[in-house]
Amino acid sequence: MVTDQNIIDLKQAYALWQSLDIVVEYGPLRSYVEQGKVQQLWNEIVGPAIRLVLANSRQTGPGAHTTEAPSPWHAYFYLRAQQQNVYRGGRPLGSPIPNDKPQAGEHLFFRGQRCASWELKSSLQRKDLIAQGVEQRAVAALTEYFRHYFVADDDIARITALCFAQHYGIATDLADISCDPDIAVWFATHPVGKACPSGEREAIVQSVSWAGQAGAAETLFLLPPPFVRNVYEQRGLFIDTSSTNGRLKGKLSLEVRFPRETAGGEFKVLRRGRSIEVWPEPDAAERELISWARTIGRDCPNVDAVRKKVKKQDASEFPKFWLERGLHNFEEYNGAWLAILDWVLPATCVTALPMADGPAPMRYEILDLKLRALVRANKTFFKAFVGAAEGDNLDDFPVLKQVLTLARDELAK
Repeated sequence: MVTDQNIIDLKQAYALWQSLDIVVEYGPLRSYVEQGKVQQLWNEIVGPAIRLVLANSRQTGPGAHTTEAPSPWHAYFYLRAQQQNVYRGGRPLGSPIPNDKPQAGEHLFFRGQRCASWELKSSLQRKDLIAQGVEQRAVAALTEYFRHYFVADDDIARITALCFAQHYGIATDLADISCDPDIAVWFATHPVGKACPSGEREAIVQSVSWAGQAGAAETLFLLPPPFVRNVYEQRGLFIDTSSTNGRLKGKLSLEVRFPRETAGGEFKVLRRGRSIEVWPEPDAAERELISWARTIGRDCPNVDAVRKKVKKQDASEFPKFWLERGLHNFEEYNGAWLAILDWVLPATCVTALPMADGPAPMRYEILDLKLRALVRANKTFFKAFVGAAEGDNLDDFPVLKQVLTLARDELAK
């Protein structure tokens, strides 16, 4: 039986675990300064909580599994344990690493919803056909805006518009996911969007993998510029549900259900001891841009009309988002934009295995198919990346060197 004190203790364990000094971090793998304290925390509090959730696990269909957790913190630690498990090539946690038989791991992604009874579906497909048309034309308006005021490149303008729309309230066929399970747990426990039906107390987090979604609702790795700030804070990626009528229809999935409200109180996401603002309110410039795009979407009958209307608009009619964010100073975004790969690569297409306990060297595995998918989804980004690195000596950065080699090969196709 789980007591209120058990939940409070686990919440405190999460806060401590997320505030300890980290020596090495790569994807879900970490080595700590106080490794003994972490191990004790895991043995005494976290491990039993994970086993409790695991005991509830059951298979509900081919490749489909579900379980119940007594609190958001139980759900988080269980999901993170599953993430580490598949990241390490499917090996149980704590098992020896076979040096003679390297095995590539996989990545898990997480999506949280406040009501377990809601269908896991994209925001666009929750609207009627007329509203869907308005939203799609609003995205087209954003694309033209960013093409005009940021970069005159179809690829970057489209990606920026899609990500901005999705994260600032315009519906798309993209379903938000994160590589951080606590982000998904936060969305499952906080009131974003419509209210739950009366009496509905269970939240849900669904976990999916790239391979599990292949051939259905595809996992999509988009790299927008840093002014699409929510993507960076949430470590956000997407599921493209345009071919599945808005639904997540992967071959493999794991659902974790849990009560939103418990003795632990509010679930807050912590990184390096800092509470992050997962879903900040849009500022005035962001609201103005979204309102402008929706107005264009309502006024125009089709995408072609959107392009013509935006092209004819006077400069004074455009939202001042470009001026507020300094979009004309493109070079100023390059450093932070490139830094997105620091978490995207280990979250999407590179796995690692520590060669020994403690802060020791790691053996990295670059997953060719997934890296190529990342490059195809962000061609202009990688063209610039490859060009900027031309002639650099990357012998001391073997992972980056191999990433660039594969990127060049994919871009040449």
